[in-house]
Amino acid sequence: FGPEIARAANRILYLKDSDMYVKGLADSGIVVLPEGNYQIKGEPYMHISRGTYSMLEDVIQQVFSGKKVAFVGGAESYRFSRLDDVYALKFDLPVQDKFIAMFDSYDDLHAYASSDDEMAACISLVEAHGRELPSKIQKIKENTVLNFNDADILYSIGHKAKGLEHKNVVLSKDFNKIFNESVHFNQSGQRITYPEEEEMNVAYVG
Repeated sequence: FGPEIARAANRILYLKDSDMYVKGLADSGIVVLPEGNYQIKGEPYMHISRGTYSMLEDVIQQVFSGKKVAFVGGAESYRFSRLDDVYALKFDLPVQDKFIAMFDSYDDLHAYASSDDEMAACISLVEAHGRELPSKIQKIKENTVLNFNDADILYSIGHKAKGLEHKNVVLSKDFNKIFNESVHFNQSGQRITYPEEEEMNVAYVG
C-alpha cells in the first residue's frame, strides 16, 4: 500500500496509543477519510463501510449515475434480502425473514432499532426511499458485476476487507466517529475518551 493509506492507518494506531507505525512503500494512491468531501472520479476505487445498510445509500447513488459495482464476498453475502423484509413489514406485505417476522408491527421494529445500529440503518433506507426502494434494489442487481476488474467501485464492509489491497480507497462516513479527533482529545491535546476497541480494529482493517 502507498503512503496515503499508511497515514490513515497511523491515525488509528495513534488512537490506540501504539508505539508502532506503518510506512507505505507502494505507489501513491487516493484515500478519502470520512470527514472529507472529496470524491474519487475517473478511476476505480474501493469503498469500505462499517455496516451493510449504510453502504447501500452510496451504492444506490452510484448505480443511478451509471456506475458498475461489485461486492467483496458477493452481493448475496450482505443479506440485502433483510431490507426487502423491513420494507414488507412497513407496507403490510408478507415477511420471509424469521427475525423480522417476530415483530408485530413496523413500529415495534423501529423501537428495537434504537439498540441495533445495523437495523437502524436498514430502517433509514426504507424511510428515505419508500415505495421506490424495490426498483432501486433491482437497479443495484442490474449494475452488479462479478469480476472486480469490471467494476467502477468495489464495495466491502470492514471485516470483509481484511487482507485486500486497492490503490484508491474511500472510508464511509459511518467511520466518522473514529476519525473525528475532537471527540477523543481536547483543545490542549489531552486524551478525553477512547473509541471502542472493536471499532478501532475494524477501522484499522479498512
